[in-house]
This record gives sequence, structure tokens and C-alpha cells, in this order.
Amino acid sequence: MKTKMCIVRPSSPWFSGEISAARRRCRKLERVWRRRRLTIDKDILLHHIRQLRKLMNDTKASFFKSKIDEMGNDRRGLFQLLDRCLSRDKVSKLPVHADPATLADRFGRYFDEKIVNIRANLDAKNAPSADSSSSAPNSFLSVFELVLPAEICEIVDKCPAKSSFVDPVPTNILKKIIHVLAKPFASLINLSLSSAACNQLVCALVIPHLDYGNSLFYGLRITF
Repeated sequence: MKTKMCIVRPSSPWFSGEISAARRRCRKLERVWRRRRLTIDKDILLHHIRQLRKLMNDTKASFFKSKIDEMGNDRRGLFQLLDRCLSRDKVSKLPVHADPATLADRFGRYFDEKIVNIRANLDAKNAPSADSSSSAPNSFLSVFELVLPAEICEIVDKCPAKSSFVDPVPTNILKKIIHVLAKPFASLINLSLSSAACNQLVCALVIPHLDYGNSLFYGLRITF
């Protein structure tokens, strides 16, 4: 009974069926050369190995080029892609704690207090003063220009190719089909503004970022 050890490696995202077939062909030619030991078999094997290397390099370059094009001006995404290429995985470290539930409660209280403070500061800054109330101009928005489908397409095309967890459709897919959705989007926007039906303008996903300092929660910020 023979025991054979196989190394299981995660498949690369750029690996294709064409590369797999080329590798099988090289292994087959290698077995032929090892069995017969002819010079012609060795030359054929080396030729296919060079073709396999070129195919892998071209496929890998094309894959990463398309990824970089999708990122556009998203520098954060480009750095994340570079980290994945260099196998530099970033491990998130939590503060030292004995009980995960207690740490989670402290995180929750910290962000609750932070949101309350932000709202209090905004209310204080937006509070009308005696001078501003007397000199405030009486201006009203009664008429607006209709949004055109061409404007919707232009805005979406200029958007970076990145998405949020709250987006129903990823941006890279939306860009491909925006010429189909531009007209209903424009109608929806115009109808919403004309009927004043904007009940919810902002929907955010709160993600805490850890930034260590002197205290346990020093520098923690809310990302929308």
C-alpha cells in the first residue's frame, strides 16, 4: 500500500481552465520524456513549459490589470489589492480583554456617547442666533430643473468602482447597465422631488475603526 501526500493550496483567482489543461499536457509530456529519454521528447517538453509560463504570466497580468481598472481612483482599494498580491494580510487586533461580552458592551457605550456628543455639537452650531434670525433672507425652492437620463449616466460613470454593503447593486455592475436604468432613475428622482417624498436621504453602515492611543478607545471613529 502506497501513501501519497498531496499539498492543498488555495486556488488563485486568475487560474483558468486553459492553464489547467496546459499543465496536464506538460505533465503528460514529462512522463513520456522520463520513459523514453529522447532528446526530441525533452525539446517538446521544454517548448510546452515555456508556453505554459507565458500563458500564466499573460493571464495573471490581464487579471490584475482589469482589477486595477475597476478600482479607478480608489486608492484604498488599490492598496488592498497590493496587499493581497504581496500576501500581506492585515489582522485586526482588539484591545486586551478578559470577557468578550464586556468588551462589546464597552464598545457600544462608547459609540452611543460619541453619537450623542456629535449631535449635541451639531445642534449647538446650527442654533440660530438673534442676529442671524433677523437678517436671514426669505428664499424658497419652488421650481427645479428636471433630471435627465444623460445626467444620470454621466454621474454614475464618474463614480469610483467601489460599493458599500448597503448598496443593492455593486457599482461595477451598475455602470454596465446604467443606460437601461437611467430613464427610470430620472423619473423616480423627478417624481420624488416634485412630490416632496424624501423620507430618508441617508442610509449609513457604521463600521468602527480601531486606532490605538493612550486609552482603550482612543481615536475610535465612526465610518459611514
